[in-house]
Amino acid sequence: MADVKENTAVVFRCADKLFAVEISNILEIRAKADITFIPCLPKFISGVINLMGDVIPVIDLRKKLGFEDTEYDERSCFIIIKTADDTAALRVDRVLTSAAYSEEDIIRLPEESSVMSGYITDEEGRHISLLEAQRLF
Repeated sequence: MADVKENTAVVFRCADKLFAVEISNILEIRAKADITFIPCLPKFISGVINLMGDVIPVIDLRKKLGFEDTEYDERSCFIIIKTADDTAALRVDRVLTSAAYSEEDIIRLPEESSVMSGYITDEEGRHISLLEAQRLF
């Protein structure tokens, strides 16, 4: 039997829904960051932050996914994601845990225009939407 490759993702909450991003796309998780507002950006871009001398956009995941806007609290944080071409900070409600899964565990979505690649199910039977980092840009 062939070895099944395990993937790991960071699971977080956004608007009472569970999402995850593959850990290979995550540079770091920050509790706080000073956001500089920049006019004329898309509504889901809150501004930019300084990350070790690099200026990167902040994607407000609630706005990007069309959820109701809310005030962020002390548990809100930034997940710094990186793809081959881009880096951004995802602003999320709270980071919860990590999840291990294999490719066979993913329930794929038929439409590739979504920012989600599919779903996985945790031990409690809850669906976790897997975000495709590259599609967030």
